[in-house]
Amino acid sequence: MVVLAGHFDGKQVIIDGPLPADIPVNTPLRVTLAPVDADPEPSDPLADIAALARPLGKPRDFAAQHEHYIKGTPKR
Repeated sequence: MVVLAGHFDGKQVIIDGPLPADIPVNTPLRVTLAPVDADPEPSDPLADIAALARPLGKPRDFAAQHEHYIKGTPKR
């Protein structure tokens, strides 16, 4: 994934720098727009891991108790 800076001139989005040279011509791309000031606040890394574990069918406390679920040790 490549993150590029740009701006909206009122009619179109303008990329402020060159595109990476390794992107072939006519390559389909997915572009996601977000204002620069909309960057999320830094969050708790363990909460992020737990959120990622949920779609995989893991228990909500998988990140904090991974040794219990993987190795069978007692929960902390």
